[in-house]
Amino acid sequence: MGKFHFPDAEEIMIGNLMIFISSFCILMIALILQLDVLLLIAIGIFYFVLLVFVLFMFGFGIKLIKDSIYW
Repeated sequence: MGKFHFPDAEEIMIGNLMIFISSFCILMIALILQLDVLLLIAIGIFYFVLLVFVLFMFGFGIKLIKDSIYW
């Protein structure tokens, strides 16, 4: 049986970037075709992934600063 694999920072970043790019594509398609429901869903996904991405980068920055300080 396979063991559970915790994703590292690089895998999380790539996953967030893939969701971000796909929601941006859905957003552009919804704007071109003027589909309001799809536009709301795409903007919701877009903002949610952006929020997760910013929080992850904030946490990564704090970890980087903590690791660079010599205690």
